[in-house]
Amino acid sequence: MASLTSDPILLNPLSEIIAALSSSSFGILPAPDSEPLLEQTFPRTAEELKSVQEESNRSRKISERIVGMCRVGLLDGEGHVVIRLDRAGWTIETADGERHVTNKIGTTYESMESLLISASKKYVEAMNREIWKRFEDHPQAVEERE
Repeated sequence: MASLTSDPILLNPLSEIIAALSSSSFGILPAPDSEPLLEQTFPRTAEELKSVQEESNRSRKISERIVGMCRVGLLDGEGHVVIRLDRAGWTIETADGERHVTNKIGTTYESMESLLISASKKYVEAMNREIWKRFEDHPQAVEERE
């Protein structure tokens, strides 16, 4: 069981999911292919958040009720994954598409980024392009292109 003193505190999975989708946007499909699944996410309201904070403070453990769900569309027809964020991490709950994606069902990762790097070859390609964009005008990159 996770303790509040030793593990990252996950109290608001919706904000974590929104931030992860935003920071990964260069390598995934936009909404509606990639979006939080609000009906499957808890807590969503201020009252629910207060309730799980109080529960977690009383038990000194992260509430098992805290869970976030999202759907992510992968680039170039690789497929879609449904991801569960809870105190264990980011887990691929379901997937469709290419075999290298569906083989990852049930695997848990530390971050959405590590999940996408593992599951999506197209995400890795897009990430590499984004990294190289940062170095386009660097003298060494210019020299290598010549």
